[in-house]
Amino acid sequence: MFVRRVALRARHPSPLPPSPSGAPTAWPGVAGDERALDYTVVAMGRAGVEQLLYLMDQAFEAREAHEWHSLLSNLESVRDEDWLRVPDGGVRSIAEIAEHVGEGKRMYANHAFGDAKMKWDDFGARLANLPAKAEMIGWLRQGQALWRGCVERLDDEGLTQPRMAHWGRQSETRWLIATMIEHDLYHAGEINYLRALAQGNDERY
Repeated sequence: MFVRRVALRARHPSPLPPSPSGAPTAWPGVAGDERALDYTVVAMGRAGVEQLLYLMDQAFEAREAHEWHSLLSNLESVRDEDWLRVPDGGVRSIAEIAEHVGEGKRMYANHAFGDAKMKWDDFGARLANLPAKAEMIGWLRQGQALWRGCVERLDDEGLTQPRMAHWGRQSETRWLIATMIEHDLYHAGEINYLRALAQGNDERY
């Protein structure tokens, strides 16, 4: 929670009534019908952060309606035999997409809230030997906990503060958080489509 003192000038709908002596009157310290107001604004210190945390949780592992949109919901429905399968004309398996999502969580956390030294190449050994689905889901949960913990420590004032992105430029913190929410949902959709093709149950809805 943060508190700021703010001085405002507000217009009154009508001038002060005349004095009994008929002398002109005015609001103290100002001309005409303007009056200086000095009051304390108490900002809602966590409302914005809490909304973003809710959306992060929904995109990663929805706990309410439409849970089938979430990343983990789509991963859990993937068969073991389809985990490393690359579709005709494609270059990525579902396992590789899931790996990329987990890497992204760690990259964003490190560059926005850490020492900004992490590189995509740091994950090369994992890409060469991708784990099974259950282990990958556990690794994704660890990455989500890391990223969520960074966001959870913020207050609303911090949401508009610039932070470093992994491509070497700064962006507002809320933009980085929103991008990672979108990232989970974007790749959840990719995973769902590859799974549906592999299982032969791709549908319109």
